[in-house]
Amino acid sequence: MEEFRVKKYPHFDAPLTKAEAESLATSPKRVISHPFYPFIEWELKWSLFNKKNQPSDEKKRSIKYAARRDSCILAHYRQKLYEQYQLELRRLSLDNCVLAYRHIPIPGTRSGKCNIHFAAEAFELIRSLGDCYAIAVDIERFFENLDHNQIKRNWSRLLDQDNGSAKGVLPADHFAVFKAVTQYSYIERDDAYEALGFISQTRLANGKKRIKYIKFKRDIPIQICKPHEFREKLSALIKPNPSPWGVPQGSPISDLLANLYMIDFDAQLNTQVTSIGGKYFRYSDDILIVIPKREKGWEQILEVVASTLKNTAPRLKIKDKKTQIYSYSRTTDRSNQTAENIGPTKGAHGLEYLGFRYDGKRIFLRNSTHSGFRRRITRVSERMAKNHFLFNSNLGTRQLIDSFNYDVLYKKFGRVANIYFEEREYTSWTFWTYIQRSVKILGKMSSPILHQVNNYKSFARKCVVATLVDCAKRAGNP
Repeated sequence: MEEFRVKKYPHFDAPLTKAEAESLATSPKRVISHPFYPFIEWELKWSLFNKKNQPSDEKKRSIKYAARRDSCILAHYRQKLYEQYQLELRRLSLDNCVLAYRHIPIPGTRSGKCNIHFAAEAFELIRSLGDCYAIAVDIERFFENLDHNQIKRNWSRLLDQDNGSAKGVLPADHFAVFKAVTQYSYIERDDAYEALGFISQTRLANGKKRIKYIKFKRDIPIQICKPHEFREKLSALIKPNPSPWGVPQGSPISDLLANLYMIDFDAQLNTQVTSIGGKYFRYSDDILIVIPKREKGWEQILEVVASTLKNTAPRLKIKDKKTQIYSYSRTTDRSNQTAENIGPTKGAHGLEYLGFRYDGKRIFLRNSTHSGFRRRITRVSERMAKNHFLFNSNLGTRQLIDSFNYDVLYKKFGRVANIYFEEREYTSWTFWTYIQRSVKILGKMSSPILHQVNNYKSFARKCVVATLVDCAKRAGNP
């Protein structure tokens, strides 16, 4: 069964079979008494790149992942809630408004849509309306600010929807899962690895950490410690979530709970927007509203978004610096549109949405998508270059550079999983697959994308050369 996929990654508990996972997760009695481990937290870091392909600002995101048995339970209850949530979306006419963390089929296929399809539909809507406003809003620190009481109320209401009331009381097994993702605790991965003797850590003058692996990564066991080692070496490292809000980003159920949290907001805002001939979309914390110009102005709609968020989703706020307001107008010959930024914040020319930018005539990759791909290219290039040096350390610098297999590198360029995709079929997409699919789905207006990526091969080659030169220099090679 899909929900009982057992992942292979280092964790506190031992691997288990699918049969064992199913037996545990489908038994309410066992779920109620199950002792959940702390999550393991690691920090995802990446650099944004400027127009000269140089890294600029660094961004961070804390990811927490659950132990194997915990993960199986959380995934199973996600599936149970997901089925009810889907029914509720249809009842509220939100099936085509809430886009993230759901399987939305491509018509005539069993495959699901991804961010490219959603961006294409949004841009096509803007073109079909002709003269319209496009309002894009981000929610600040989305997963970190979900109020636990609201989660519990909506969870209870979803289970009790047949009776049309929200009692605010969860069945004992559901309550155990609720506590696992609200009253959770976690251990920082590097601290655990250090305590278990896998790495050493030193703090640099600039505040950053330097990690040295005492064991090779490949030699770190799938079960990193036995229960007695956990108690003796790791229990002092446990950190609780001290707040009555926030769910761990990365747990199997957090995405659904985030969607469920927003259901009243989605319903009310969708009613408001559709009543004036517009369309409302939400992709996780990204909100997009498109309305005809003949109706309410964008200022009123922005006020409606803020007031609805305040009334239906406690603690959540709009990230003002990310708000985009674009006025689209038909050109004189009605073949294209012009795009004018009329919002409170400056930005690129044209609406940026789900990895792309639409300026009224053409579709481009957005700047942050560029940064994401450059980051992946840099990581893959450096890793392959270091491996090449390890196996050819006797060669000189020029020989290292000339003997490197650049064609293999160009074919890899990193995987594009976890950008916007939820469907398993997309996790094997490469950079070039993504570009080709984008151009195919977005149509002829997206031809500039091919021009945007023309320099990526030379960028990758420069990364390889710089890494090989550095490795050779450190080794004293000529």
